[in-house]
Amino acid sequence: MCTIIQRILLWGVIASTMALTTGTTHAQTITYSLGTASELLDAAFYAGEAVDGSDAAGRLVLNFGVSNSGSFAIFWALNRANFQQGLFRVTIGDPSSWERLTADQGFDYDQITFAPDDSKVFLGSRVYDIASETIQTGVTIHGYGFSEATVTHKPTGNWLATARNVGVDENSEILMLPILNDGTEDPSRVPVQVTKFGIINPPGSESPLTLAWVANDGSAVAFIRWDTSFNPDDGDVYVLDNLGEILSAPKLPATDISSLAPESLSDPNVTPIRITGNLASTPSFSQDGDLVFYAEDYNNNFDFENFFASLSGGDWDMNLCNRDGSGHVRFTQPNNSQSTLKPFTTGSRLYYLQEVTDVTDIHVYATTLIAENNIETQTAPLDEGETTATIDGEVVELPFTLTDSAVQLSTPVEVEDSSGTIVELPADQVINFPEGTTTKAISILTPIDPVAPNQLPPDAPETAIPIIRTFGPPNTQFAPPITITISYTDAEVASIPDEQFIRPYLLDPETNIFVQIPQEDIVDVDTLNNTVTFKVSHFSTYGIGGLEVEVPNSPWMLASIALLISLTGIVFLKQQNRSRN
Repeated sequence: MCTIIQRILLWGVIASTMALTTGTTHAQTITYSLGTASELLDAAFYAGEAVDGSDAAGRLVLNFGVSNSGSFAIFWALNRANFQQGLFRVTIGDPSSWERLTADQGFDYDQITFAPDDSKVFLGSRVYDIASETIQTGVTIHGYGFSEATVTHKPTGNWLATARNVGVDENSEILMLPILNDGTEDPSRVPVQVTKFGIINPPGSESPLTLAWVANDGSAVAFIRWDTSFNPDDGDVYVLDNLGEILSAPKLPATDISSLAPESLSDPNVTPIRITGNLASTPSFSQDGDLVFYAEDYNNNFDFENFFASLSGGDWDMNLCNRDGSGHVRFTQPNNSQSTLKPFTTGSRLYYLQEVTDVTDIHVYATTLIAENNIETQTAPLDEGETTATIDGEVVELPFTLTDSAVQLSTPVEVEDSSGTIVELPADQVINFPEGTTTKAISILTPIDPVAPNQLPPDAPETAIPIIRTFGPPNTQFAPPITITISYTDAEVASIPDEQFIRPYLLDPETNIFVQIPQEDIVDVDTLNNTVTFKVSHFSTYGIGGLEVEVPNSPWMLASIALLISLTGIVFLKQQNRSRN
């Protein structure tokens, strides 16, 4: 590992030579598919334990929530013998790492949401503090209780979104409660009611607005118009857009209600996502906020009042669509019902619940959302065996021999997944697909499991490379090199002491170890917008991370480092002036 002086000197040179680049967005057709699924818990968990009597009938998973870092999850599990539930934790990628957090208690089905800094977990009106391992009950924020809560994920100025009954008529509305990053209420801001639908609960029914899922950036909130007065239940999914404008608008006199709060579901700011006679449920947003995920009972069988009994015979499938309600995709998995489809806060990973043998045997799975652009119609074939190509009107020597699947782009192509990862390919780009490639398509996915310890650079801490993306087809080659941009969140890199040292890495196929991308191939490290842009000559698995930095305490050492940085800058500027002259 480099010394602190070497690293800071290196950064001085990097900061002077990096250039901020912006790409041109081209209309693209992205298709989505699900990758191979894997269980997030081992068989021993579902078999149960003698200590709580769950070995008599086993356990099932009810609700699941992944931390904002993407490294661990907390979930409710039900003892099938007595229908008591306990709170558990598991490390993502290690199904046997599960551990109990609380004793069993009564059945309660509620959303699990992490505070922006991952220090607390919202469980309906309860809050679990991770550091103290305690649950606080009867929690309110600015005097409001909450359930099915979700939160924004911004550096500051975060909100908790909840649908709850308000007013003398107990109408169900969506509330935005200002919170600090640790999940406590923010005293510098006030709550805002962002809807004014006035939908009154039918007698004996559940809240008609529920499961308010707010986008990471706070630009929109998805929700269900749920009517339990029907049997079976009826539920429609909507998105409330322009949320920032609604939040910042003046309030109606003597209320917490925004003056721009929509008063009907036909308001221009309200987009219908899924309206059928079935129950569409559990809406959520992708990391970039462009996609909406939801589950739907296509057999129209579910009745909340008969929770488990009505699950039998249901046909729950996972779905997605664009935020404007277009481009619906239904994922029909081969085995039983899949429900509660939700994304990790980061990347393109998803988790969902699946009925395994019957409705009292429910497991939690993870998969990845693969974004793919088929560029077949935008390419011209190249001759196999050639080592040159004409690029921008000039014959260029290629660093590889063309395969039988090599092509050249006739128009620019941009491929973007749901995490903000972008692949840019300009016109005339030579793409050397592997031999025998039949479908000319570019794909992006986030692997489910994190980087394994034996894949890290020597002496690197376990959290050195928290972000990984795989691009395909593997071993596809490019001339000239292409540009890739990977977005990251503050939560993902919270374990890296100094964000300025974030760099891109390549998983070396020969050693299966991540190695840093050469400095000359790094285009930009934008810590303000949380993106890393770099050039690649072939497709593989790439990571974003940074090695641990130890800052010296000695004032003399700090002064020396500052002097070295200044001298480095002066030398660099002199070299630039000489080159200009």
